[in-house]
Amino acid sequence: MKIPYSMQQLIDSIKSENLFHAACDSMSFWNAFQWEESPGWETWHTPAETITRQQGVCHDFAIGNYYTLLAYGIPESNLEVIGVRLSDDQMHMICTASDSSGEYVLDSRKQEAALLDDCRDEYQPIYGISGSKMYVYRPDWTVLAMEPSSNASLWVDLQSRMEKEK
Repeated sequence: MKIPYSMQQLIDSIKSENLFHAACDSMSFWNAFQWEESPGWETWHTPAETITRQQGVCHDFAIGNYYTLLAYGIPESNLEVIGVRLSDDQMHMICTASDSSGEYVLDSRKQEAALLDDCRDEYQPIYGISGSKMYVYRPDWTVLAMEPSSNASLWVDLQSRMEKEK
């Protein structure tokens, strides 16, 4: 992935070996943009597209954080973009990042990362995507099914556009 200069600066500036601080640094970068709630899931933008536009919706924020932390060196198996339903029945997207200290939520509605265990009740997971895997969730956060992420057309389209950005 070709990383936009300002995102590369972000990755270079993350000095913490602590996932929580790295996640908060990533969120600070992405929170600088204008975020709106999405009326639908029409297009998922690449990080470069979001940086160029200087705005986005919740899924652009989640994707930006996912790829920032991936480029920083967090293993793909420890990152996930998750489509959730909020308590007000609104659809939303978050990013999660985990390590031995816990699983953190990166949410465009928040200023810093939070432990999933502390805010799990805010979200009803529907599906998650990480690399080549897509997960279908039960409301209690257990995985109901796992499929190849190639079944998620928006993810496939995003990956294709990112390949062209290289």
